[in-house]
Amino acid sequence: MKKRKTILIIISAAVALLLAGGYLFLRHYTPEIEIKPNTEDGIAGYAIDRDGTVLIEGDGIMPDLYDWFLHYVYSDEELHLLAQAAFHVNPRFHAKRVVISEDVTGYGEAKQYTDYVFRYCDEIQSIEVDESNPNLSSEDGVLFNKDKTVLLRYPAGNPRTEYIIPDSVKEISAEAFDRCGFLKRITFPSALETVGKCAFSECGLTYADIPEGVTKLEEVFFHCDKLEEFSLPSTLTEFTEGTFGYASLQAINVSPDNEVYKSEDGVLFSKDGTKLLRYPTGAQRTLYAIPDGVEEIGDGAFSGAVKLQSASFPDSVRRVGEWSFEGCKALSKVEFGHGIAHIGQYAFYNCKNLQRVQLPNSVKGIDYSAMGFYSGRSDVKKVNGFTIVCSDDAAAPRRYAEKNGFALEINSTEE
Repeated sequence: MKKRKTILIIISAAVALLLAGGYLFLRHYTPEIEIKPNTEDGIAGYAIDRDGTVLIEGDGIMPDLYDWFLHYVYSDEELHLLAQAAFHVNPRFHAKRVVISEDVTGYGEAKQYTDYVFRYCDEIQSIEVDESNPNLSSEDGVLFNKDKTVLLRYPAGNPRTEYIIPDSVKEISAEAFDRCGFLKRITFPSALETVGKCAFSECGLTYADIPEGVTKLEEVFFHCDKLEEFSLPSTLTEFTEGTFGYASLQAINVSPDNEVYKSEDGVLFSKDGTKLLRYPTGAQRTLYAIPDGVEEIGDGAFSGAVKLQSASFPDSVRRVGEWSFEGCKALSKVEFGHGIAHIGQYAFYNCKNLQRVQLPNSVKGIDYSAMGFYSGRSDVKKVNGFTIVCSDDAAAPRRYAEKNGFALEINSTEE
């Protein structure tokens, strides 16, 4: 019996040693992963080292892997060989350095670079490219095209707080500085012409001065919660609503030579002053009187202005845009002028402190959930005690109150 136990112990120990050896081999072995998407453009492979280096090599174009599952996953306590979004969801992966070989000709199907290749790779501090690569290059750990006219990707985990973009750069790619939380200030080159969509989204910038030559901004500073001030050049002719989304802006400045936009007291207007485009979200003032001559409040114009408690409208304002005051949590008083005709959907959504609104007879349309509603934990709720005040012949305000079950207070005459 004792002999049998001894044999079992020896066998168990041998198995344990084999398993341990296999574990150590897996732990230290760095295999290449061949990714085969459905593309005729070629493939590129990954090799991930335990020191946090990702080697990208092989012939062809590296695919956009943002929504791909890789079938080659080696998973022990330290080593997970995943890519793209998996870098984000895998807490054990901490790549800090990326090396691209000479044979990798580009990224993404049918183009040299796709914006998602390094999305959520928040710990990468350096992206390096073999000098023999014909299409790509790097400088100070930043990825460029070969002639450095296009900045493709800045490593999100680089600890620098300031960065000077090389003078040769004419274009900043979409999401190039996405989630670069360490960066506080950027110096733009004078040759810059194009800034891609969401180029600085969720970035740590506190100030940005867009240079002359840039004509369009598309959600460039979306969710830049630390951005306090920036300046728009004379050449800018177009921007999307999300460009200023959720930024803690104190002021938006505009070159006086700009023929499309202007700034007054840090607020962005159309050049002729008839449309208020964006109120700086982080402005510390609690009261704001919209200037006379403004006819329209742009979509999302005051959205997220959490300090604002009172807003007054001149008689010139005809339309209040969609989501225009959404999320103004401190807003408790709104004084409409007698010219207001239309209030867009969700205009005062999530304004829980706005419990009483007086509407003039000029109002002809109030869109879906324009006021009196906010988001609960799982559904839309009504603001407690929300009341609409209007005259007896104000048909649209009465209809809105009755349809949504709000309290209605009738004035014998319109004030």
